[in-house]
Amino acid sequence: MTLWHYAVGGEVKGPIVETELLALVRTGALAHDTLVWRSGRGDWMRIADTPELIVGLEPEQPASDEGHETLPPIPSLPLARPWARFWATSLDLGLLFYAANLMVTFAVLLLPWPLLQFYYQEWRIAILAAAVFASATMAVLLRAVIMSLFGTSPGKALFGIRVVQLNGQSRGLFHLNRELMMWLTGLALHIFPLVFVTLILQYRRVAHGRPAGHDRGRARVEGRRISGTRFAVGVGVALLTPVALGKAMDPAATWMVAALTPPPPMQTFVNPVTGRQATFEAAWVVEDLSRDNMLFMIGSDQAGGGIYFGHEQIPATINERQYAERLAELQAKAGFEASADWQPVMINGQMAIRLAMKSIKEPDTTAEITLALRGRDAWRMLTFLMKGKQRDEAIDTLETAVFGTIE
Repeated sequence: MTLWHYAVGGEVKGPIVETELLALVRTGALAHDTLVWRSGRGDWMRIADTPELIVGLEPEQPASDEGHETLPPIPSLPLARPWARFWATSLDLGLLFYAANLMVTFAVLLLPWPLLQFYYQEWRIAILAAAVFASATMAVLLRAVIMSLFGTSPGKALFGIRVVQLNGQSRGLFHLNRELMMWLTGLALHIFPLVFVTLILQYRRVAHGRPAGHDRGRARVEGRRISGTRFAVGVGVALLTPVALGKAMDPAATWMVAALTPPPPMQTFVNPVTGRQATFEAAWVVEDLSRDNMLFMIGSDQAGGGIYFGHEQIPATINERQYAERLAELQAKAGFEASADWQPVMINGQMAIRLAMKSIKEPDTTAEITLALRGRDAWRMLTFLMKGKQRDEAIDTLETAVFGTIE
């Protein structure tokens, strides 16, 4: 018959036969979490994880050399606490998620350009969600690889945690199965808000001295005592790592969005006086306000501003300064006052002067008058910026394109 030893309070009891051991379990004298060992078994196991005790198999004859075999030591480290395990896993997956995300990003960029553009334009949200899910999956697989190669991970090493294998699987297969089960039963595939439910359930199991669902029958997760300072540093690293890596990847993300974003549709504006053309985005709305003289309004609510672009011929007796003062007076009647004097500017190779103005009634609303005289031809451009809007590249590009049509 098979003889068993069991551990109570750090002391070895036995040997006793299997029937006596099962009787102690049935009467409640021994808990299912009690560690047991018999001849031929490499390490201590919980009764709940020992198939022959659970199903009540027929006892086997003890090995002939049992009396000479040395019992393995009772595990010296306590079970790892739930918060240490949580922060260790958070640190590992935070690091590995961004590494996996880089791999997924480069894999996406290897797709044929027409297919890439189609998916990005038509299924952008779905593709981004799939990329996040793929990155999370790869992070779990990468941790399995790291555990197989080194027996630990950055998070486990920092928080003093080790995983003791209890089954007979190969090391690589053991860690792969364990990580996948952890992702399923512990992290619920990162599905929000289900992940909070699974985390709470696993927390309660570990807090009561039981193995997490993905460790049952597979592993014993032990934890060394670490100082409060080391624990606090580990929590800080776990919290700041995703933030730091996210900031570091911002340029790559910006580049990828720019590379995948199709160019905006364009339109052509023809200057009716010179016949020259200007090309700018179709989002700008062009309205012909011409009466006695040429005048166009080109604006966009989305851009928060626009320009009035006009032309008229003036008497030869009026110089640039006089004409400029007249334009400023017209704007003053409209409720604007100059915030500086006229300044020389160069727009698309054209020399001009510019006056910055602000609204008297709405201080956050600004305007600029740009004037260029070519003989009797007076070219003027009033740039208006809605309340709170600042001059940006879109306005500069529009001004440059339109002002390039003058002679």
